Amino acid sequence: MSERGQAVAVELVDVTRVYHSSRTVVRALDGVSFSLRAGETLAVIGESGSGKSTLTRLIAGLERPTTGRVTVAGQTPRIRPGTVATAQVVFQDPAGSLNPHRSILKSVGEPLRKLDRAQRRATVVEMLGRVGIDPARISDRPWRFSGGQLQRVAIARALVARSALDVSVQAQILGLLRDLQQEIGFSCIFVTHDLAVAQVVADHVLVLRHGQVREAADAERFFSGPKDPYSRALLEAMASAPLDGRLQRGDNGNGHTVERISATYLPPRKEQGDMSNGPWTVEAPVFRRVGVPMEMEEVTVVPPRAGEVAVRLVASGVCHSCLHSIDGSLEGTPLPIILGDEGAGVVVEVGEGVTMVEPGDHAVISWAPSCGQCRECLGGRPARCTRKPTFGVFSDGETRFRRGDEQIFHYGPATHSPYVILPQSAAIKIDKSVPLDRAALVGCSLSTGAGAVFNTAGVTAGQSVAVVGCGGVGLNAVHAAYVAGAFPVIAVDPVEIKLDAARRLGASGTVSSSGEQMAEAIRSASGGGVDVVIVAVGSTVAIEQGMLALNPGGKCVVIGAPPTGAMLSIDPHSLRAKETTLMGCSYGSCTPPVDFPRLIGLFQSGRFKI
Repeated sequence: MSERGQAVAVELVDVTRVYHSSRTVVRALDGVSFSLRAGETLAVIGESGSGKSTLTRLIAGLERPTTGRVTVAGQTPRIRPGTVATAQVVFQDPAGSLNPHRSILKSVGEPLRKLDRAQRRATVVEMLGRVGIDPARISDRPWRFSGGQLQRVAIARALVARSALDVSVQAQILGLLRDLQQEIGFSCIFVTHDLAVAQVVADHVLVLRHGQVREAADAERFFSGPKDPYSRALLEAMASAPLDGRLQRGDNGNGHTVERISATYLPPRKEQGDMSNGPWTVEAPVFRRVGVPMEMEEVTVVPPRAGEVAVRLVASGVCHSCLHSIDGSLEGTPLPIILGDEGAGVVVEVGEGVTMVEPGDHAVISWAPSCGQCRECLGGRPARCTRKPTFGVFSDGETRFRRGDEQIFHYGPATHSPYVILPQSAAIKIDKSVPLDRAALVGCSLSTGAGAVFNTAGVTAGQSVAVVGCGGVGLNAVHAAYVAGAFPVIAVDPVEIKLDAARRLGASGTVSSSGEQMAEAIRSASGGGVDVVIVAVGSTVAIEQGMLALNPGGKCVVIGAPPTGAMLSIDPHSLRAKETTLMGCSYGSCTPPVDFPRLIGLFQSGRFKI
């Protein structure tokens, strides 16, 4: 990071740190790389939750990276009692003055002792609200707050005291730090929320967001014009405060003149899971035009309304239906849009009147919410709901994603966004012991493929089944036919690697064929024909060949979506004489609140592979 000639004191190479729990996986750092030379100071800047604390624990030797390499003075960092470390980690933490045994009301309100109790409480509530802390937590003690929240509480305390912060003490400590650094020669990792202080003390700046490096630059270049949009936004957000970083002379309140630093703090980040203070801002891939790659954009997520829930996505699949929109074969996709129609996550907030889930519940996302009131829903067929909203919007005709004044449409639940808003009927509660990366697939590919076998076709033991197209949906259909006791189960696909996967999931025979010879190949492999054909590919030829491969009385179930406007050619005389059936299948004809837990139960019992 520097052109100086000193030896490298600290180096991180492609460092990732992942934390696992029974409920989720957190990637605290993701591919972080930088180096710092002896005697230099690096300011690490980022919002709460950006990975700053994890980074410093790795440098201090308190933790080890999941992948990548961390070295201090050329060695793996570890604590060495009685020595001065080559690199020192310094937190500029204004929360240190908070008494851990006193409530936030007492700590923040301490400078207001001359006011009566009601006035003191009202002032503290106002200041907490200004820094993004829920005033309802006024009686909590500091240990109940995260590090970033404590920073905000301390800022509220400073605001109550009518000063930006205790900057006089701050300036003295920073001066002492610089003197010690020159005397001993150590490198310094300075973790701060204060951009003005970073400009004063740092040789280099590292900006973190969501565990990734957004910018790494010399301090002079960074503060004269950062290159990364997020870094620019941080500085632009500070436009109302002085950012010259100059030490200023002023009165410390006790008649003494001291040096000060104008404080310019990062704005507090809203806690995801609390929309009481307004919408969230997330980064999500936005699809704007066919043939143009998606880019990550900052998108506003509107809070859940009555009957809606907010879910933090932990895992999302990539459905072929989305690819049809990307390549333009599915016409009528509203743009711009966020894709993704299968996923699973954690409920973080609920709107008024929600009874099916509550914050903290794990949920599989359904891409087909139902009204629960129309004839089809009341008849137990929610996949056929007649009151589904228009593609891309909610039932009120609006979206829950915004970019400025622009509405961003939803591809179903839009699971490629890290946070989504859903009707409560689309968040299906599941047992918390189920891995969410597996559960995500229940939301589309598994329920559609298995549902076509179990529900639409009603396959029973001993029936013969052919599955045409062995992608994610087709493979689940193959496995469901095997679980249902069908024999033979014929997998049809021109790609050999997919046929290998089908064999592992229960296919007793395979056909590497496509086109107009497919029906004959299926009849040959099955000994004359099959009772059920599942067409899991968007091809009219595959549907027509599937009908030709049926035994008398057989069913051809169509899952795949051919291009818009495609037409079939079916011999009506054969259809009549053989009493065969051509069936459409939407979402596996499933009832998500019933079928999702049922499929997950099969997985938990070891009877169904996900």
